[in-house]
Amino acid sequence: MFAIVPSPIEKIGSVGEKIADIVGCVNIFEPYLGYLLRVPNIDGISYRYKVCFDENAIDNFTAKRVNGEFTNGCFAGEMLMDDRYHIPLVSEQAIEVLEVD
Repeated sequence: MFAIVPSPIEKIGSVGEKIADIVGCVNIFEPYLGYLLRVPNIDGISYRYKVCFDENAIDNFTAKRVNGEFTNGCFAGEMLMDDRYHIPLVSEQAIEVLEVD
């Protein structure tokens, strides 16, 4: 399951604008797995949208799940405790990390 989370608009060359991040866990909006691109149509009025997955990020996340580094999917305590992950809508102090067997 993926979630598309609005992000600050970022121009992607002459192609279009990044308007959202694609994340793997809807509960903590991590890990980042790609973005949503808004592309203007030739008429200059309407838009089309393109989902752009980051294959390297998906492969890295999958490898960590397969090799046991993340032992509980999206709720992996290892992921929640990792300093690389910033969880914007959740206070770190409010998370009690429990490992589920």
